[in-house]
Amino acid sequence: MNNVIWKYPLLVTDEQLVTMPEYSIPLFVEKQNETLCIWVKVDPTQKSIEQTIRVYGTGHPMSVNHERHVGSVIDGEYVWHVFWVYND
Repeated sequence: MNNVIWKYPLLVTDEQLVTMPEYSIPLFVEKQNETLCIWVKVDPTQKSIEQTIRVYGTGHPMSVNHERHVGSVIDGEYVWHVFWVYND
């Protein structure tokens, strides 16, 4: 395995697909230069997949699907909660 950490910018939207190597592991979320980002441990030799990521604002309805909370980010008066969706 050739693991490295890659950064992916995220949109502040309910759900998005992010292309990354299969078997990637979410590590951390934060804003960098006004952009919400997720840092992920990846093995770049793996095939690429579309990973589902959800971003919820505080008080917004949430899915009941298999999700893991990666982190929350304070953005002025808003707080964004980022979840990694596990596909069955």
